[in-house]
Order: sequence, then C-alpha cells, then structure tokens
Amino acid sequence: MATIEPVDIECPNCGSSDYLSFDEDYDDEWITLLCDCLICNAKFQINYRAVGIDPIGPNREEIEFRKNLRKTLLDLLKRNLDLRLKYNDLIESGCEERELDKFITYLLDNYSSVFNDELFPAGKSKKEYLADVIQVLCVAEA
Repeated sequence: MATIEPVDIECPNCGSSDYLSFDEDYDDEWITLLCDCLICNAKFQINYRAVGIDPIGPNREEIEFRKNLRKTLLDLLKRNLDLRLKYNDLIESGCEERELDKFITYLLDNYSSVFNDELFPAGKSKKEYLADVIQVLCVAEA
C-alpha cells in the first residue's frame, strides 16, 4: 500500500505557509483546493493527485448542493444592494448567531422562490443547511 507523503505548500505570492482553503472540487484524478493566503490575501489553487484517496466529508452530491446554493446566494448579492448591505452587516458581526438567524429568516421570507427545495438535499433543514453555507462564505469574505 502506498503512503501519502506530506508536502509543504507555500503561497506563490509571499511564500507563507499560512493559508485557508475556502473551496474544493474533485474528480477521479484531481483534488483542487482554492486557497486564500492569511498573510498577503493572495488567492491561489492547490492541485493534488486524487488516485487512491477516499473522499472525507460531504459526498459529491452534497458538494453539488452546496456549490449551487453558494452560487445562487452570490448571484443574489450581486443583484440586490439591500441584501448585500444586510450581508455586509452579517460579516461585520463576525457571523454572530443572532445576526445569522436574522439574515437567513430574511432570505427565506423574501426569496422563497429562489431558495426552492431543489437547492437543498432531501431530509435537510433549509435553515440549518443555508446557515452552514453562509458561515463558510462569511469566513472567506471576512
């Protein structure tokens, strides 16, 4: 059985090894991580060979739901200034739970046709699932 050797990854801009991964994609051959350097804020991509690596965490279907939900929310934020301002307030609060609940309630009350059942996996609470996706986006934009 082959072992996986650790690899030191550095920011191509400043050489720092302090970075945060904010998105991932994978297929049968490659794992791609989109990263944000914590020192210089440069965005970069890390590609790993995925042969023989079992995925950990959400399955592909779950990843697709999250990706579609994230894209839908980001599109809404681009088109609606009022929503963007509310989202900015959420980010400034550090994605505090009370503010997050208020933002999600606003989304589901005012954009229920956009956040239809097709964007969420069966058996998952819309509110909880949306909260998970928004918290990741808040961290990436903070």
